[in-house]
Amino acid sequence: MGSKIKYPYRPFYGAFSPRVSLAYSPKGSSIGFLNKVLGDKKTVIRGGYARIFDRNNAVDLVLTPLLGYGFGQPVRGIGANANGTASNNIESVTVANAWRVGTDGNTAPFPAVTPTLPVPVSPGINAPGASFLSALDSNMRPGADDQLDFTLQRELPGGLVVEAGWNGRWAKHFSTDEDSDAVPPMMTLGGQTFSQAQYQLFLADQAAFIKGAPDTMAAQPFWETALGGPTSAFCSGYANCSSAVLANEGFGGTFNITDFSPWPMFADFDTNAYGVGTNPSMWNFGGCNGCQILPTSVGHYAYNNNQVANGFSNYQALFVTVQKRTGHGLVVSGNYTYSHTLNTFGLNQEYTNYSAPYIWNLRWAYTPAPFDRTQTMNILATYQLPFGKGKYFATKNSVLDRVIGGWTLSPVYSWGTGLPLGTAGDFGAGFGSNWNTAEDNGMVPLVDTGTFGHSANIHAHISSQTATWPGYSMGSLIGYNNDPYPDCGGQICSLGTYGVNLFKNPAAVFNSYRPALMGLDTSTYIYGPYHGQHRWNLDFTLAKETHIAEKWNVTFYAQFLNALNHMEYSDPTMAYWDASGFGALTGQYNAPRVVELGLRLYF
Repeated sequence: MGSKIKYPYRPFYGAFSPRVSLAYSPKGSSIGFLNKVLGDKKTVIRGGYARIFDRNNAVDLVLTPLLGYGFGQPVRGIGANANGTASNNIESVTVANAWRVGTDGNTAPFPAVTPTLPVPVSPGINAPGASFLSALDSNMRPGADDQLDFTLQRELPGGLVVEAGWNGRWAKHFSTDEDSDAVPPMMTLGGQTFSQAQYQLFLADQAAFIKGAPDTMAAQPFWETALGGPTSAFCSGYANCSSAVLANEGFGGTFNITDFSPWPMFADFDTNAYGVGTNPSMWNFGGCNGCQILPTSVGHYAYNNNQVANGFSNYQALFVTVQKRTGHGLVVSGNYTYSHTLNTFGLNQEYTNYSAPYIWNLRWAYTPAPFDRTQTMNILATYQLPFGKGKYFATKNSVLDRVIGGWTLSPVYSWGTGLPLGTAGDFGAGFGSNWNTAEDNGMVPLVDTGTFGHSANIHAHISSQTATWPGYSMGSLIGYNNDPYPDCGGQICSLGTYGVNLFKNPAAVFNSYRPALMGLDTSTYIYGPYHGQHRWNLDFTLAKETHIAEKWNVTFYAQFLNALNHMEYSDPTMAYWDASGFGALTGQYNAPRVVELGLRLYF
């Protein structure tokens, strides 16, 4: 870019990171009620604020520019001709002159990699085409995290300390991948947007699917204007252009409408996939007769993702902690947290391959983060058994005291609600993003997902209930992958063990969702709102310390991880396109019991 920018991105000098905290312990009050509540120097009130900046990932700062056009300069052989040249124009190649391996040689024609590139460079226009491209926003900056907390700690009789508090975190400027090739849903022709026309196509395709035969539909202003009207080459022979699109892109054609995939449908018209005329595209409206709209169509590459700093998230938590200080050999600490986390992307927000499903408004996917475990509880304890010298149960025999004394038991118990599960309803193109890069849109729940349950159903037997939503899963049995006898008219076919499913009635849960639809919905769940199986675990350590001589001690310990050998299943897939595996539990989430023995000598 000449002398205007020195680095791939501008240095950021605004990382002002203040931290402020305050603690106050009130004295006893003359007001009896307050004195009982707060005590005299028995309560501490704390609050604080901090702004913390992220450490930018080297993948973003180094590899992303290298994957861009100009550094690595990936080239793509477009328009490979039988004469051994690449025209960089796919429309110039026909069945008669296309290059064929073996017949026309064994080395495919590729454009030459040039030592310099024009500025600005446009792949496929003034330079060779490319395949997968990434770009880094020159205004890239570290993410900022604002944190607030407030706690109230109270000391109680009996060595108890109770603390309750709130913690809030608001983060912004997270690194986010943006698909620059997304369909423009706001594109308006004939007074109708593309998204509105797409929804009407979907409704007509659903009706045709149930009918089992292609159908016609009312003319949609967008398509009638976009494709040149009913007398154009593509629309002639149909009732109107909208019916032509329905017949070719619905369940009787490419299935793009049926599969909630507006991007590949848009791309078909953008690249003249139907070979109508000689124009590069099939668009035929004022100012665009054969023009191409999607960047991948113009530049002939697979995708171009831009790394920008516009992601954001929100974490809010209430917590309470109870501690019992050492007394009679017992120390106990427990905590409980109720929290909720939202973010704008279902994966790690520094991921460099998947884009948010709707780049035009990131709040459409501002939903539970993949680690949003809303409730957690932990209890830790250490108990010195009351046996041996100096304990309640002591003997006058020094040898016996050494045998029965010095034992310590330390259990650790943890419990938590499940993580939000993804309910993939499409192949990443449901809201118009390039399906090579976008994360799958989740399905829309039609009922309260809290009624689905959160525990594995062992020996589940799948009845003959099927998917009812029109589409490629309609009529399929639901969640039968683990059931060796899935369809016996609702009757038990054979004695023995059946499968394991997260849901007692997988078909009822499956049919309680519908896909997220462009033109109807303005939000989508990548994860959630349904949360999976609750989790719990118990570890404990049994230790024996023995005094050998004045300066010699030995400790034997046995650590039991997953002490009860409690088996937990991994959460299942809940994908609209995988009816047979819906809710099926197959893998193990936790590790089997592990016992570690150790011996330590102190001197």
